[in-house]
Amino acid sequence: MGEKDNNSSSSSIEFDDVFQLVNSFGRYQKAVYFGSCILVLLMAFPFGMLVFGFAAPSFQCNTPNITCPQKTCCDNCTSYSFDKAFTSTVTEWHLICGRASLNAAIQTSMYVGMLFGDLICGRLSDTFGRKKCIFIYNGIMVIFGFASSFSNSVPLMAVLWFVMGIGLTGLVISQYIYFMEIVGPKYRTMAGNVYELFWAVGFFISTLLAYFTRDWRNLCMISTAPGALLYLFWRIFPESPRWLVAHDHLEEANFILLKYGGRKNQAIDEERLKNVIARVRQTQRKKVFDLQIFCRTPKIRKWSAALGYNWFASTFLNTALFLYVSNLSGNIYLNFTILQVITALKQPILWIVLKTFGRRIPHAMVMFLIGILCLLLLAIPDKYHTIKTGLFMTASGITYCLWTTTFMITCEIYPTVVRNTAQATGSCIGRIGAIAAPFVAMLGRTPGTGLTVPMVVFAVISLTAGAISLFVPETLFTPMHQTIEEAEAATDDYGIPCCGKPGNKSSKTEVGLQQSLMDTQL
Repeated sequence: MGEKDNNSSSSSIEFDDVFQLVNSFGRYQKAVYFGSCILVLLMAFPFGMLVFGFAAPSFQCNTPNITCPQKTCCDNCTSYSFDKAFTSTVTEWHLICGRASLNAAIQTSMYVGMLFGDLICGRLSDTFGRKKCIFIYNGIMVIFGFASSFSNSVPLMAVLWFVMGIGLTGLVISQYIYFMEIVGPKYRTMAGNVYELFWAVGFFISTLLAYFTRDWRNLCMISTAPGALLYLFWRIFPESPRWLVAHDHLEEANFILLKYGGRKNQAIDEERLKNVIARVRQTQRKKVFDLQIFCRTPKIRKWSAALGYNWFASTFLNTALFLYVSNLSGNIYLNFTILQVITALKQPILWIVLKTFGRRIPHAMVMFLIGILCLLLLAIPDKYHTIKTGLFMTASGITYCLWTTTFMITCEIYPTVVRNTAQATGSCIGRIGAIAAPFVAMLGRTPGTGLTVPMVVFAVISLTAGAISLFVPETLFTPMHQTIEEAEAATDDYGIPCCGKPGNKSSKTEVGLQQSLMDTQL
């Protein structure tokens, strides 16, 4: 009976309760958060390279006595000349017409590397820590990305980008989990949205770099070399206290949490803080988790199925629409800039919406809106090119909302012991969508199909993903659980938050009880 009472008492304390004693987003956390967000700028550069470093400029057949339209392959043409606006892998290795698939293979190799990285990076980060993995993955991305600028063949380039993709996806996942774990509950919406703003800034910078650096090799070197500066900060870059507690490093976690500072500029009671950390640790069980853990318990199983499909849909839609924008008529630099303007402008709006109405309803609404826009594109006659282009750019721009909502829901709903593994697994499923996306987008340029087939596919996937996402509970007012047992025992919220308040009575009651229990046990 005594053991049962002890377990019950311990289970009422979660790591989020630590933020009753320390700052949720104090000066120390701000420095670490914004400092780590600089990595986002570097992570955006490889995606910029996909557009500019592998772009096909205008070309013309220069075989004598053969005439064909510009940027068109002819049966009897044996030699082509390229526009001198910029150089790319296409111009250097003549990856057009019958060799165009080789350029696509290089681009795909990065996504395949990211898929492979998703299979291993999450487990490594959950096992060895966020900090170590961030530095390791960054090193892989920098070394192999920089080395690719010296590549002299298509196969070597594909291999280098494959390995770079492994480092890139590991860095994306570990860094996102890291900063979401160092901030308090009420600042996580802000953290997720500012993170996306850094991505938009990164894409803007990559566009500027590409505009002023027209040689693809120089662009590759300039884009990757700055990542080496991260290693100057090894000593001052802290580990995630949440991960430290989950792996029994209580003293180190306590040392870092003291740097957060007390709430309302008050001194931290170190004994109370140690007591809370100890209670949090008591709720955990040291287990070795495998992917089967996502199928064993009812809630985790349902969440994993719904979020798995939404990871696939989010990545598929974003990648397919993103790649097709690069093929739109007009200036490639202007088109890409307009897309990023749309992406940047929607982020403050999304921030307010997520803070006011939670995560699940906005995520579903974005999915529904993308599906509706894709269907509208089919209804508008081809002669209205400007309207159709505008709708397409809007649909492509708002797909970036899905990165914020999908990452945030996954991060908040899964417990600490499998959080990074869950994020990596979802990213892995999403990467399958990224690999499939170019083939569906290609149908838009296939004679006899036009935009009909791809737009119908986009609409069906987005509308079904929106409906399925409603089976996932709201996470705005839910504490980030430490263990699977806590997540299974907690009360789920399927209400609709309004004006930053819980959407149902059970959630309000649970929030109040949690505060009362915290005050009593401290």
